Amino acid sequence: MTAYTQIEAIRAGARPIGQVIAAQQSLTAIWMRLNPMTSINPILNATARTLEANAITIGRSVKDFGKPEWGIDHTVINGLKVAVDIVPIVKKPFGDLIHFKRDEAAIAGRNDPKILVIGPMSGHYLTLLRGTMEEYLPGAEVYGTDWHNARDVSRADAPKFDQDDQIAYIREFIEHLSPNLHIIAVCQPSGPAITALSQMAQDGAPNQPLSLTVVAGPVDTAANPSEISEFPHHALFSPFLSASTSTVPRQYAGAGRRVHMGYAQLSGFVAPNLQKHIEKLRGAHMDRVRGDIDGAIKTETFYDEYLAVMDLPREFIDQHCQRTFVNRDLANGSLVVQGQHIQPSSVSKTALMTIEGSKDDISCVGQTEAAHRILTGVPAHKRFHHVEEGAGHYGSFEGSRFRSGIAPRVMHFIREQGEQAGLRYSAMPIERQLIEPTRWQWSTQKPQHLVALTAATA
Repeated sequence: MTAYTQIEAIRAGARPIGQVIAAQQSLTAIWMRLNPMTSINPILNATARTLEANAITIGRSVKDFGKPEWGIDHTVINGLKVAVDIVPIVKKPFGDLIHFKRDEAAIAGRNDPKILVIGPMSGHYLTLLRGTMEEYLPGAEVYGTDWHNARDVSRADAPKFDQDDQIAYIREFIEHLSPNLHIIAVCQPSGPAITALSQMAQDGAPNQPLSLTVVAGPVDTAANPSEISEFPHHALFSPFLSASTSTVPRQYAGAGRRVHMGYAQLSGFVAPNLQKHIEKLRGAHMDRVRGDIDGAIKTETFYDEYLAVMDLPREFIDQHCQRTFVNRDLANGSLVVQGQHIQPSSVSKTALMTIEGSKDDISCVGQTEAAHRILTGVPAHKRFHHVEEGAGHYGSFEGSRFRSGIAPRVMHFIREQGEQAGLRYSAMPIERQLIEPTRWQWSTQKPQHLVALTAATA
C-alpha cells in the first residue's frame, strides 16, 4: 500500500466518525433550541452555542477540501452591476487559460487593460487569488492560469510536467492573448514568467508584453533567505521529499503518476506559523461560542481556501527546487531551458514592477526586488518597486493592505505603460483609485543589510 493510499484510507476512516460526533453535537443543540428556556437562560444559551460550535469544528476537521468555487458572478463598474462569467479559452492537460469575462453589453465602449494573472503552482488552486481577480475586474479585462491537480491528469494526456513545461504553457498563454498584454506573476511563477519573457525577447517574438509585475516571488532567494528558501539546502530536505512523494492510486485519472502530495505541501505551508494557525482556528471556534458568527465565517472561509491543496508532479517539484532554491539558476545567469541559455538581459520592451510585503516570511524583502538586477535591459524609466508596510506574503495579493496600497499602484503602473505605448484606456471606474508608484532605485530603496548581502552573493 502506497503512502498516498494509506493517507486516503486514514482520512476515509476518520470522516464518518467525525461526522457522527458532529451530528450528535448538532442534534443536541437543536434539541436545546427547541426548549423556550434556552433563549432566555444565558447558561443554556451558551451551552447550545458551544455544542453548535463543536459540531462545525469537528465536521470541518474531517472535511475533504476540494477545489473551491470562485464565487465571482459580477463586478461593479461606475455603480452598475456587471455580470462576470468565468470561461476557459485555452485548455491544456495541466492548466487552462481562463477569462473572467465581463458582460459585453454592459461594458460596450470601454477599453480596459488586458491583464494575465499567472498564479502559483505551489499546492493551492488559483482561487487563492480570488481577491486579486475581484480587485482588478472593474478596470481591466482579467485572465488567469488555472493549474490542475496532478492526480486528475491522465498520464496518457501528459506523461510528465516539469518547470520547462510550465514555462511553455506561460509563453503559449501570453502569445494567445497578445498584443498589448500586461502580466502579473504571483509568487512561484515569478521565475518562469521572467524566463518566458526572456525567451520571447531572445527569439525576437512580436507583441512582447507591455509590462510585468512580479508579486512576492522567489526571484533570487539568496538576496534575503527565508526559512522556506533555505530548507532545500537542509540535510532533512531529501528525506522529506521522498516521504512526501507517492503514486496516485487507481481511483483517480492520474493513476500511476508520481506526485508530491498536497497534504505534505500543506504541512510545509503551516509549519513555520503553526501556533498562529492554531490560534486562528481556536479563535473561530470561540467566535461561534460567543455568537460572533460573521467573525467565525470569515476565518473559516479563509481556511476553506488555505486547506484546499492539490498534488504536484514530482518532476516539477524537483526541477523547481533545484533551479530556484539550490542552484539559483536564473539569478546566476546559468539557466538553460530546452537547450536554450536564458538571457534575461534581452528583455527591453517590457516594463517592470516588483511588489513585496515588509512582513513576508516566505519570499522575504529583497527576493522579488532582485528581478531588477536580473532584467538589466529594462530602461530605467520603466522600473518601479513597492514594499507594502505591514503586509505578509498573502497580504501582497489579498486583503485590506493589498486593496489600499498595492492594487492602486499596480493598476497605475499598468495603465501608464499602456498609454505610453499609444493605447487609450477608458477612465478608471469610480470604485477604484490609482496611486502613482515609486521609481526603482536600488541603492536608496534597498535596506543596507540587504545591499551588503546581495553584494556578497553576486
